[in-house]
Amino acid sequence: VLCQQKAQHARRLGASSQIMKTISTRASPESRPPVRGCAGQSPFIICLKDSADHSSIVILTSLFINRIEWDTPKGAEVDLYLRQQWEDSRLSYDVDPREDLTEITLSDSTEIWIPDTFITSGREKEVDESRRRVIVEPTGHVRSSEERIVMVSPSTSSSSPFSPTRTLTIRISSYKYPIEDVVYLWANSPPLVSPVEVSSHLLSGPLQFEHAVAGDCVGNYTIGTYSCIDVVITFKASFWTSFGRFFLPSALLVIFSFLHMWLHASWSVPRSFSAIIPFCIFALLFLFSNVKPHESCWLVFCLIITFFSLVQFFVVLCCGVRRQTRLPTYTEDAAHKAQQVTNAIGDATNTSCTAALSPLDGIGRILFPLLFIIFTILFAFLF
Repeated sequence: VLCQQKAQHARRLGASSQIMKTISTRASPESRPPVRGCAGQSPFIICLKDSADHSSIVILTSLFINRIEWDTPKGAEVDLYLRQQWEDSRLSYDVDPREDLTEITLSDSTEIWIPDTFITSGREKEVDESRRRVIVEPTGHVRSSEERIVMVSPSTSSSSPFSPTRTLTIRISSYKYPIEDVVYLWANSPPLVSPVEVSSHLLSGPLQFEHAVAGDCVGNYTIGTYSCIDVVITFKASFWTSFGRFFLPSALLVIFSFLHMWLHASWSVPRSFSAIIPFCIFALLFLFSNVKPHESCWLVFCLIITFFSLVQFFVVLCCGVRRQTRLPTYTEDAAHKAQQVTNAIGDATNTSCTAALSPLDGIGRILFPLLFIIFTILFAFLF
């Protein structure tokens, strides 16, 4: 049995090598595949109504999104695999049934015609051409999968700032073949085939895949009309992920900045920590962090309210309790010296602005939390 398997494997390799040589001689990388017949003889041929002699090659297209880096300087970096299917009769070949060969994978050195597909809604980055896999069936049916990395500008929208959604639009068209030669269609045969698939970590990450809406678009570029398809992909952040990552820590910092109003004015060290640290943190985040638009609005409010809390702290500090010890002038009477020293140590305190101390902290205890609650409610409804 082992010898038979080895012999069959050797025959298969020999047949594959011979088929690839035959394909290399027939293939014409620079010219579009010819059309055999019309009237719907193949799902990869569309006949034009105004010309019975001219028809278009259909490219069935689907996408597999492997990875997305959202917060890059140029937008979202999408790492995807572009999958295409078409028919090229020049690549058909005969196979001996005993060889059990249903398809062959072309080597990188074998050049065939491949659609000049490009993504019009973003800027593509250069990718190693070896990361392309082309399979040819005996009928000439070609399946291609190649990696593409494209920079796309996402749009953010949400019914709640605590569960934002991001959408990506990927638009596909041909660079030089007009609609009379090449037509793109989404491969959509549910449940096995769908226009867009995503990797498993995009289903459970901070931004989770929600849905994709695939459609058609016609591109008119002055020099001709080109086939165009597009898909709008929506990702949504879970409520607790977004809330716990940004809004909850910032809300706790704001509340911490209010604590000094409940401390006595003479406790300058803990009061200074409560007032200064939150403001400095928000100032650094505002200057150096790359936040989303709705998060930026929230951050500006936190920066403003902690700044006024810091101002309130300095006003209370200037008008706070000051202890002044008044040393008396000693008399020559030694009998009274001990009593005079005792009176100096236990001397009363002299307080300046004591009338303004209690109202400032009292007003702050009510005003600042009230403003924070009102803005939080308005922010949740408006954004």
